[in-house]
Amino acid sequence: MVYLSQNKTAQHPLSGPTVTAATLMSPATATGVCVTVHGHFYQPPRENPYLDAIERQASASPAHDWNERIYHECYRPNAFARILNDRGEVTGIVNNYEYLSFNIGPTLMSWLSRYDSVVY
Repeated sequence: MVYLSQNKTAQHPLSGPTVTAATLMSPATATGVCVTVHGHFYQPPRENPYLDAIERQASASPAHDWNERIYHECYRPNAFARILNDRGEVTGIVNNYEYLSFNIGPTLMSWLSRYDSVVY
């Protein structure tokens, strides 16, 4: 995904080569094709039913558990994705969820509402 503003070139951190406004508007690249990206965000229940808490999961180290690890690697970074210029400097922040078709499982939504109301 490429984001352009006021004739500036920017690159989404996970995209390929930087695309300029001229390239984007070129008849050679304008195909009329639209792409939809769908995110399916789900985490299984991890709570110990007797404690009503998630116990430490060693395999998720250094995080406490897999919910926390994936949150730091995926869910939060997508809410505050960095827009970089050609020198790797941050020129903006975008919420990728605004541009995705997505669904979130109920267990994950409950976890997010409890641990990060901003991303929730």
